[in-house]
Amino acid sequence: MALPLAIQATLFALTIYVLLRLFDQSLRDAHFRAFAHAHACAEPPYEKNDTPYGIGQLLYILAFKVDILEDLIRRRYRRCGHTHKQYGVVGEIVHTVDPRNIQTMLSLKFNDYELGGKRGRNIIPVVGHGIFTAEGKEWESSRALLRPFFGRGMGGGLEGAEVRVGELMGVLERGMEWGGGWTKEVDLVDLFLRFSMDSTTEFLFGKSIGAQLELGGMDKHKTGSPKRKMTFSEAHEIGSAWASFRFVIPEWAWPLTALPFSPAYRRIKEATTLVSRVAGKFVKAALERRQQERWSRPSGPNMDGHRLYGGVGEKFVLVEALAAEIEDPDLLRGELLHVLLASRDTTAYLLSWCFLLLSLHPNYFTRLRASVLSHFPPDIPSLTITPSSLKACKPLSYFLHETLRLYPVAPINGRVAVRDTVLPTGGGPSGKEPVAIRKGQLVTYSVYVMHRRADIWGADADVFRPKRWEGRKIGWEYLPFNGGPRLCLGQEHALAKVGYVVVRLLQAFDEISAPVGHTREDVKKHLSVLLSPEGGVRVKLRKAAAVAGASEVEGG
Repeated sequence: MALPLAIQATLFALTIYVLLRLFDQSLRDAHFRAFAHAHACAEPPYEKNDTPYGIGQLLYILAFKVDILEDLIRRRYRRCGHTHKQYGVVGEIVHTVDPRNIQTMLSLKFNDYELGGKRGRNIIPVVGHGIFTAEGKEWESSRALLRPFFGRGMGGGLEGAEVRVGELMGVLERGMEWGGGWTKEVDLVDLFLRFSMDSTTEFLFGKSIGAQLELGGMDKHKTGSPKRKMTFSEAHEIGSAWASFRFVIPEWAWPLTALPFSPAYRRIKEATTLVSRVAGKFVKAALERRQQERWSRPSGPNMDGHRLYGGVGEKFVLVEALAAEIEDPDLLRGELLHVLLASRDTTAYLLSWCFLLLSLHPNYFTRLRASVLSHFPPDIPSLTITPSSLKACKPLSYFLHETLRLYPVAPINGRVAVRDTVLPTGGGPSGKEPVAIRKGQLVTYSVYVMHRRADIWGADADVFRPKRWEGRKIGWEYLPFNGGPRLCLGQEHALAKVGYVVVRLLQAFDEISAPVGHTREDVKKHLSVLLSPEGGVRVKLRKAAAVAGASEVEGG
């Protein structure tokens, strides 16, 4: 019996389509082989999967609580070498921890790579369009717009940080145990996330969102309603956690994370709407002020990180500055929320790793504190603690470098090739020949693994030893803030803010208890997009008595 004509036509069309795709792919393969041969490229080692598309490994990660960085990623690099291939759920991937290859991707052949569409499709529903999803000319425009306000503007003024540190101190000291001078057990991760939210929103909007004031009944604006409303900080956490989870799963599984009309969907929708609405209010007010010409058009940050509005010196506020350049409220809101997304968690997690390491190394805590007090005695005005004076305290700088080496907040990253291109090394039996990268291919790099390579950092690469930074020049083997044209705009601000908080807490507290759930031999890590201490940093801190005669200790 003959098939209906419509079905025959459909089958014929499908057959032709498949044949054309196969023919097109064969031409692409032939072109790529010729390209690789012309550039004297060789194949890197290939990691075979035990299950199709590496699904078994994904299921293993979901089913068992494993240290992904150590038990899976770093172990694979040990088996396969510093550059190798693997076929995963997103196709064939090249992995590398070779500094030359990473420099090539991020700098020397920057235009051969892009972030890939997955990042934008994931982040835009949460915070809108902005610098961290932009590519090409759009990215160049966003970066040129934001760059003048990072450094002097954002990194130069720590006055606002002191107010937020004061609130942090208040939270810690309210729980003091009677007579002993110790705080109650606190989770520093939670406290640092709140501190970072408040300091960042004050920079963005000119007003802190009050995340720290939500603790311990400090919030004067609570209504006492039996049904507590979602706060801005909670809404931001829900949205960023949803985006982080989607980053580590295949894109086809995204709809399963928030099925329409499910409780999860409604909660995520409420959270993203709240964040957008609150940011939108500040954006609307800034644009209205600009239209009414109540303040002069800014031409750039002043030397002290402040701007002049209407001839009166005021603190620097990013939304006010950007409103002079961006008239589209959606675009302006998106750029602000992208800065918030990048700043809040990274600063908080770096602080968390700093104090986890100090709690695991009490002798080093004592030595670092002595050095900090010699540079910054407790009785000096807080305004004398500046980014330049923090940099001049070498032991503090070594400590921050070593913390970021061992626990980079963004431990894994990647790029997608926009054309056939070449990495300089990793191919062939010697692992030193060039490697051809196909257009559309994902190349990942792990700074966590690179930062622990014994051939770069020595046999004690896994050991916390800040003194290794004495006299060391920083190159492409150390990338806590990325590199090349997409180097993190806020790195100077982040280091200044983190250093400031470390100094102020070491001035106030002279001892820290061992952390709950962590040991030197077993530091538990939580990996989503960013790296944070698993289970938090639950410690006690002892209030310092009067300090005198502290001697400087250079290094660790």
